[in-house]
Amino acid sequence: MVASANEREGIHQSKFPITRICITGGPCAGKTTALATLSLHLKQIGYRVLQVPEAATILMKGGALIQTPNMSFSNAVKFQISLMKLQMNLEDIFVEIAQSSDIPTIILCDRGVMDGSAYTDENVWQAILDESGWSTIQLRDRRYEAVIHMVTAADGADNFYSKANNVARYETSEQ
Repeated sequence: MVASANEREGIHQSKFPITRICITGGPCAGKTTALATLSLHLKQIGYRVLQVPEAATILMKGGALIQTPNMSFSNAVKFQISLMKLQMNLEDIFVEIAQSSDIPTIILCDRGVMDGSAYTDENVWQAILDESGWSTIQLRDRRYEAVIHMVTAADGADNFYSKANNVARYETSEQ
């Protein structure tokens, strides 16, 4: 479930502040490097840093079917809703863990709940919103205190695109 305004305010009423930052963007954009760099820097300046893993990677590594072009409309909607629920649950669990921290905590999310919209067409995305009761505004504007959107380095540079550093990466440089 999407955090309501009251739930988000509750996060900030913890003994120490909790900040959620979503790191997102295209393949080969530097998200993994950015997460490691941000985590190290934030720890050095006194924050507790928690990192929420990417839900899609968890599913892929577990052998779950990832949405394909041949997947039916109904199955694509079901899959994306399940993926979003997993991402939300992971994020919410990390918030619960952060609430027991004795120092300010930053939660870095490897991708976020809006990422599915980049892998579906407009009709599938609208069906996801209709079926789930979520809105783009809730998902985009109310779950995170900040979103860092990184642009893929593979755009126009196919020779530099690699799947080697992420075994779960399946996108082509064009995607």
